[in-house]
Amino acid sequence: MQAATPSIAIIFPLHDDRGMASQAVAAWKEQCQHDPTCQIIVVGQKSGRRPAVIRQQLGPRDRFVCCDSRNEAELYNAGARATDAKWLLFTESHVLPTAETVHKLKQRLQETTAAAAVLGSSHLARSRFSAVDAALHECESPSMQSLGLWRCVGLRGFVVRRDVFEQLGGFNTRYFRFAETAFAIHLTESGDRLVAFEDVVVQHVDSDSLAEIFFAMKFGRLGACRFHHDEPMLAQKYFGCPIATVPPGGIDGSLARWLWRQPLEALREGKLWAALRLTRFALPTAWTALAGNFVDQARVIWRCGSALSWFLVMLHGTHRHLSPSHHTLTNQYIRLRETSANFGTLLFQRELASTEQTPKPPHSTASVVQAFDCRQHGIGFFGPERWHNNNFCWSAPRAGIRIHLPPGEQVIQLDIRPTGRLAPRRPTFFLNGKKIPRVAWREENGFIKIQINQAESSHNGPKMAVLNWTCRAFRPARSGLSDSRRLGLALISASITSGQQQTSLRPNRQAA
Repeated sequence: MQAATPSIAIIFPLHDDRGMASQAVAAWKEQCQHDPTCQIIVVGQKSGRRPAVIRQQLGPRDRFVCCDSRNEAELYNAGARATDAKWLLFTESHVLPTAETVHKLKQRLQETTAAAAVLGSSHLARSRFSAVDAALHECESPSMQSLGLWRCVGLRGFVVRRDVFEQLGGFNTRYFRFAETAFAIHLTESGDRLVAFEDVVVQHVDSDSLAEIFFAMKFGRLGACRFHHDEPMLAQKYFGCPIATVPPGGIDGSLARWLWRQPLEALREGKLWAALRLTRFALPTAWTALAGNFVDQARVIWRCGSALSWFLVMLHGTHRHLSPSHHTLTNQYIRLRETSANFGTLLFQRELASTEQTPKPPHSTASVVQAFDCRQHGIGFFGPERWHNNNFCWSAPRAGIRIHLPPGEQVIQLDIRPTGRLAPRRPTFFLNGKKIPRVAWREENGFIKIQINQAESSHNGPKMAVLNWTCRAFRPARSGLSDSRRLGLALISASITSGQQQTSLRPNRQAA
């Protein structure tokens, strides 16, 4: 007799089980033992004492899938590939079903026409530490729900139709612990309906391990940075103000050293004022030029250690009589999580720097630098945003761009239309540290045109140069917005025109 095709596959990896894996398997098995259409899929390592114990607990229709990885997105994808069930329930090995969770879930799935659903969850705090973790989750839930149900998608309990999961390509393994949020965004973008099953509740065992929090925050931030970098338009649409995954001016060591070579060359040519201007422009990158990423790493380690020390002292010492939900404890716990997440940001910065140093084919057909090029070829730019169907990047009040300056008279054109009124900003432009006279540039309908005379570009062949600017900072927070950045000019594109020809501002990577 052929076995019935399962209707629901309950998938969870053994990674981060918090000592609850055996209890979780037993609890799910108890609710599924009289239902031949339910299947339990456990994903874990091939060998070891814990996988051997879990294998013995599984029933004949359940499966143990071997996958040696610490990337949870890979583990869940491996579990999804091992079943042909209509519905996939993604959960965690430290999550327990409550009374009749499976029975209620099957009833709701029979009634719904949605493609996916988020389950409700309760908390099981085993220590004062985990009680603070639970309190923070409850505190953050309203703000997450205000963004939309997609933001509430988590792996405590998330059920999705298998055909929809496969159609969307599963979880993106590049995004690590941000993969489920990215999947929820793509699910919403595809037009599939996402609902909430608030009456189908699972119980989550909250974390009481600093190592678990550090790992989750680190790789969650790394995945978020990659998502904002790879899919900036979706990030802008769903998160509003883009996350500054790499702060303006946060550049790699080779570019920092290139900036410092410019004032030395100006001194060699006897241009003292130009050397002073270029030195002021390169000054924020001094530590990066000398020590590379070592300074950033030391700063992140110090801040994380300080946040951890204060949290432990408050938790078990000075604030031990306060409720775990007290704002003083939760605020310090937020600081600890944020400083842990900064390690993920640091990993992404190194990854981005190594990628940008990789030689790429020349863009022979490119005539302008677009917004997406600013982070690679400019200094002091935030990530891309959207304005009237145009991509643009905000710069910091002090920023610039590396250019190939051809010989002869040139006109540099900057499209800064999203900047708004330019007059109150009082911008000043410099070319290789030399101030460009006010009469040499003009603004017309949001475009700045800078005239470069032949004397300033008298050389044989294109020459690497730095066009930078300073202006008064625009602070959106003073207008009531949630954006706390200090902004300069908003650049859509930049180009150089010489006669009837247009040349690219795109720099030669090898020159950096």
